[in-house]
Amino acid sequence: MTIYVVLPAYNEERALPSLLDAIAAFARGYEHAVKVIVVDDGCSDGTVRVSREHALAEAGALEVVSHSENRGLAAAIETGINAFLDRADSAADVMVTMDADDTHNPEYIAALVERIRGGAGLAICSRFVEGGEEKGVSAPRKLLSRGAKSFMDLLAPVPGVKDISCGYRAYSRAALLRASDIYGAHIVQSKGGGVQAELLLRLLESGERVEEIPFTLRYDKKIGRSKLGIGQTIKSYLPLRGIQRQARAEVKLLGAYTGRPPDASRVAVITCTYNEKDNIAPLVKRIFRLLPDITVLVVDDSSPDGTGDAVRALQGELPNLHLLSRGSKLGLGTAITEGIKWAKGQGFDFVINMDADLSHDPVTLPQMIRAAQEADYVVGARYVPGGGTINWGVHRRLLSFGGNTFAKTVLGVPVSDLTTGYRCIRLSEVDKLGLDSISAKGYGYLIVMTFRAYQAGLRIAEVPIRFLDRRYGESKMSMNIIEEAFMLVVRLRREKNKNK
Repeated sequence: MTIYVVLPAYNEERALPSLLDAIAAFARGYEHAVKVIVVDDGCSDGTVRVSREHALAEAGALEVVSHSENRGLAAAIETGINAFLDRADSAADVMVTMDADDTHNPEYIAALVERIRGGAGLAICSRFVEGGEEKGVSAPRKLLSRGAKSFMDLLAPVPGVKDISCGYRAYSRAALLRASDIYGAHIVQSKGGGVQAELLLRLLESGERVEEIPFTLRYDKKIGRSKLGIGQTIKSYLPLRGIQRQARAEVKLLGAYTGRPPDASRVAVITCTYNEKDNIAPLVKRIFRLLPDITVLVVDDSSPDGTGDAVRALQGELPNLHLLSRGSKLGLGTAITEGIKWAKGQGFDFVINMDADLSHDPVTLPQMIRAAQEADYVVGARYVPGGGTINWGVHRRLLSFGGNTFAKTVLGVPVSDLTTGYRCIRLSEVDKLGLDSISAKGYGYLIVMTFRAYQAGLRIAEVPIRFLDRRYGESKMSMNIIEEAFMLVVRLRREKNKNK
């Protein structure tokens, strides 16, 4: 059993050494192994240096996981969860999160872990249960922490839990794995201080037992100002009601994805990349965690951000991961075509294309493979029952839904989502799509594929997907791509009429 202490850190050079000393002192007298993961959230001071120079690092009990830029607390927590799940190899392992500003005393770790060993999925250090207290907290911040609970009681009630915002917590590995299976790549949607409340909501909805222990918050030891502004924190709570409703729906939807994973040894996943360095490793690792026997091919258009190097770094530990590097940015359509040709040449039975930016959740892969046993062409659809989009604004929702409705109506193709790139193709039927003759380079390519699949009489099925807007990197969507797709639909309609 190993306890992984995750410390999200942004410019904590002065506070972190004292906290690490306290963790080391606790670990020396504790019965279980303790390891520390410092999540460097784009620190611009000496946080990384003091972490790597600490005795814990010298003893192999501390590592630093870095963001290339400051992304905020929610992203740092998400990175910590993924790092823990990647490293934990025992069902008994526990993740403990603490603030890196030395306001959390490590002495409470033992009590948190005991609650986890007793069956809780989440244990929280609470200022608001009997025996808990705060020292050195200003009146406005006290009002904020207590007001957050009242605010949440109105938005998304969590009866029985008093401290919804404290970041000093313990999670069981099993609880995080279950949450990962249900919520997938979007287990964290928050962008600020609301992340603690969000994770509490998600674990409660997935059936986990949550317990609290009293502790003393030592805000009097804090060096410098808080990184979380009051206005920003309040704003991060506003989406929680929608997140709670969505979590309940996703728990119900889980039944479509549960059961023994299908045989994926004859399936290749292709994902086409251009500047996806920050997304590619989490995506690939999640795919293999769900389906260890699958094969993944990354088709990279010589990304200047080092995406190809990130893939090469993973290949040592993931033998079924392959990289196809192209000389320049040649476009999505030709990248998919080359990937499909590679999969067919390697003798696979099915190929699945998915986006590399984590908008396509790998949790749907088992369902797509099962559906492909009876279909030749499986579409991961946002616009069927159980599907949807997450974190999209009204404008983008209308644009996507309207565009799909227009294309479906004009072309007469009974498929709800013509523009999604998440699809599985039976390779024995792929020649009927005439991929080499598709001139579109952007998302219009995807419309042509589905149109030709329907025209060729392929058996088409749709499975619901939850499309999450990218968190890192820049979208490749542009007005030129939209215009290309519109004109392409018009042209395909003309061709269809001529062939009648």
